[in-house]
Amino acid sequence: MLKIGLTGPIGSGKSYVSNILRAKGYSVYDSDSAAKRLVESSERVRVAVVELLGEGAYDGQGAYQRSWVAAKVFSDRALLEGLNAIVHPAVFADFAAWALLRQREGARIVFFESALLPSVRRDYLQAVDYVVCVRASAECRAQRVMARSGMAREKVLSYMANQPDASAFESLANFTVRNEGEDDLEEQIDGLINRLQQL
Repeated sequence: MLKIGLTGPIGSGKSYVSNILRAKGYSVYDSDSAAKRLVESSERVRVAVVELLGEGAYDGQGAYQRSWVAAKVFSDRALLEGLNAIVHPAVFADFAAWALLRQREGARIVFFESALLPSVRRDYLQAVDYVVCVRASAECRAQRVMARSGMAREKVLSYMANQPDASAFESLANFTVRNEGEDDLEEQIDGLINRLQQL
């Protein structure tokens, strides 16, 4: 079974491509959703997060306090790196277990959607066989983020400036999918699938 990484910078349209792949019958692992689930459901992750950040990371009912955690790690790089060192390995282990189940069900190709490729390069490249990068111009990506978030342009551009550059994603990709809006995504994805099936 081939495990294919699906990545790209914010606003590139990874989730849109993922939805097309799902509609074509392929399983796509959403690492962002998995991370949110694991900080709530994994006792190992919970204990480690509390040890790192304190009891305020969860409320009295055990719900993860995302805003509190974000404020805590925002200006402290060491804490952010510590949090990532807890969550990222848990996500990769969860993906490995998920992929094994899909393989037992007969899947030949599965996808791992993640925006973290540049920051978890080594682990990501060990987890997948090939990487697909969804790309779009900076202006196109900014317009998409503004439309879906309602944020002002200046704030969106500031946020994008703090993210890895698009070239950091593209430099590690084996395949690319253009998503400027006018491109024929269906045709590109069908071509990608055909190439992957030949590998």
